[in-house]
Amino acid sequence: IVILDSLRNSNIKSFSQIKLIFSKEKKTFMKIKVLKGDLINKGFIYSVFKKSEAESKPINGVIHFAGLKAVAESVNNPLKYWKNNLVGSFNLIQSIKFLRRGAYIKLLVISSVKKNFLNIKITLKG
Repeated sequence: IVILDSLRNSNIKSFSQIKLIFSKEKKTFMKIKVLKGDLINKGFIYSVFKKSEAESKPINGVIHFAGLKAVAESVNNPLKYWKNNLVGSFNLIQSIKFLRRGAYIKLLVISSVKKNFLNIKITLKG
């Protein structure tokens, strides 16, 4: 298991709890590696997939929980949320598509918040 996290809204200590849960469940055969990085950085995502494939340990499933979700902040700074949630998800999907070349991810889950916080009207000026 490889976990990618920017650690903006989390703490490295929380991953120790995940490891503890796995050890209690006798899942000791599963190693958990935590890498600090952001899905906005395509190079970071590519490097994770490339290294995994180079080590003959291709990533076969992806669960994406990386969306920002603070309501007040999303209202005050909607473009930050669009960039993180939309662009980050897009970069992840593009990386999977580009790097797998004919192979496939057996599992792709993208988790999102259950509500839309704000309707935004954007006017483009030519």
